[in-house]
Amino acid sequence: MVELTAEKINIFELETCQKAFFAESKISDQLEIDNQLRSFIGQSVVRREIQRDLLNSKEEELVGFRSLYQAIEFVKKGDKDIIEQSAVRMIKQNISAQLGEITRISGGHITAPIEAEILDNKISQHGHDYDDIYINTLAYTDKDSFSYLINQIEAKNHLIAKNLVFNRQLEDSYLVVFSGTPDDQPEEVLEANNYFVDKMPVSIQVTTVTDGKLLTQTAFVAGRVDSTTDRHDKSAIVEIARSFGVDYSSLSLKEILAKPILISKSALPDGVLGIVKKYDEVAGGTFFGNNKPVQDYTLFQERCRAFEDNLEPLVDVVYTNLMVDELINDEISAARALKEHSKHVLVDSSVSNRAIDINVFGSVAAAYLETARSAFDNNDQMGFKESLYLAQKTAKTFSCPSVLVNSDSLDNSLVETSDDLDNMPDIIRCPECGNSVSKKTAVHKGNLRCSSCRYEVEICSGKVVHASIKEKAA
Repeated sequence: MVELTAEKINIFELETCQKAFFAESKISDQLEIDNQLRSFIGQSVVRREIQRDLLNSKEEELVGFRSLYQAIEFVKKGDKDIIEQSAVRMIKQNISAQLGEITRISGGHITAPIEAEILDNKISQHGHDYDDIYINTLAYTDKDSFSYLINQIEAKNHLIAKNLVFNRQLEDSYLVVFSGTPDDQPEEVLEANNYFVDKMPVSIQVTTVTDGKLLTQTAFVAGRVDSTTDRHDKSAIVEIARSFGVDYSSLSLKEILAKPILISKSALPDGVLGIVKKYDEVAGGTFFGNNKPVQDYTLFQERCRAFEDNLEPLVDVVYTNLMVDELINDEISAARALKEHSKHVLVDSSVSNRAIDINVFGSVAAAYLETARSAFDNNDQMGFKESLYLAQKTAKTFSCPSVLVNSDSLDNSLVETSDDLDNMPDIIRCPECGNSVSKKTAVHKGNLRCSSCRYEVEICSGKVVHASIKEKAA
């Protein structure tokens, strides 16, 4: 008989007893969950059709608000003290979440636990029912996009979690959800739908009930080291699930998202941090999925807290900008404004805050920001101003993708105007070849074009229209 040693077998094969189950298997009435999801979808259709009437309805006078836009409107009216305080908290919570999503997308972050109230068959935060969040997401997502299907899956996961909460099954267990970048679409399709394909990020969400509160903590890990390497996310997730006795091997990442699992707390004493450790081990020795030396996970988690704390002053800046934004006139424009103002503030802050990974703004903006940082350090005011301006113009965001439908009352961009072009510096530096080009020469039909290397990008989106001839030669 051959002796089994640690060197001859995978460490996870030592886990012989099942310590996790598909969450759906613990739901007594699956039909009820499906009916609730259909109700969500129906309410989302109605809500979108009557969105402008909701704010002035009698129900809203009694209940409060159901969306970011309505919260902003309540604050602007300033005539309901109690509701207004709740609205301010909700707006700032949305801002904080948006800032976090933008900066965490490259992987390598773990959030502080988010606490929610459990009361009267509702899960809420600052008086805002979680049901409304998922209904709104469905209401303002393009139904023809594959993001709409993902949002339906996430809404169903919420309903599953809610059922488990009120059946007291999350007091001794964690609900674990793996949300990876879809692996059933070409990269160009993913990129067009706002996914950060360079790292193929994965979020690992762990939810439980502690002391009567719902606690959710999320880790963001990279699904691959960079755009030139193969993905390791699917294989790592499959191996992690297998170690707890659950088989994901035949499922796509989208299907895995639809199959959250319940893991006993005794089998996962470190919570989400324990999942990340397993992910790194089976991914070949990564650190949060990235090609970095393994660090002390607990100390890194503390640094993540400090990073989040450093972002908090930016919440007030974005909040002030939202309050004076005259283009916000419905739910869609409110969501777009939140993303645009958050991006703008983060780009500015990233010059001095070197903890922000500038690659999250796209390769074009990252190049300009690298130049802006150098100019800032060398007290080159003209170079700093030019580079930061161009970084703002080309910066993109890759936060949790959601394809919003077009609004006839909102321009495609909050920044592309003739006045904005008038404010552009007279001399612009090309991030590819370093050549300085006059504004008159560089601006061409909404694009920025270098006369030296022919590098050309769209001013607003940052999309490369023509690669540098030096890049082609290489």
